[in-house]
Amino acid sequence: MRVRFNRWYNTLIASLLAMLGFDSCSNVTDAYEYGAPYATYQIRGTVTDEEGNPIPGIKGRLGVVITNPDVSSTLYVAHGDSAVTDSEGHLIIDNISERTHYLVPGRTVVELKDEDGEANGGDFSADTLNFDDMKKTQLEKGDGWYQGKFEYSFTQKLNKKK
Repeated sequence: MRVRFNRWYNTLIASLLAMLGFDSCSNVTDAYEYGAPYATYQIRGTVTDEEGNPIPGIKGRLGVVITNPDVSSTLYVAHGDSAVTDSEGHLIIDNISERTHYLVPGRTVVELKDEDGEANGGDFSADTLNFDDMKKTQLEKGDGWYQGKFEYSFTQKLNKKK
């Protein structure tokens, strides 16, 4: 007798919960996609020396800085896409997607490094630019989960090594 009551009671409770669950979802009108919002990005910059002359051959590399708060120092920089400045000092890293890269506010950086030494006008010190300090422009509107395409731009002067 007790087993039959428990089975009947469990069936009743499960049916009520199922109806309540379906009813609470009936008012949702714009839930057509699964996933998370995302966007695509490009980085455009100009790298010059102290006098404003363009520097070719500077490597720009996308990275995310991961720090250890216990030691207050950088433990690791995860590197993503990279590009090299052209003869006019222009750098373009294109088609960056949040789906394949971690674009973390306050931690996403572009590292600029002179890898050819004296070859293109001198040996320049490396520098790191934070995304939060760059100009952000929306290039393309998004639709649904896709938030659009954005451009981060910068102009940076590098100092010669002494």
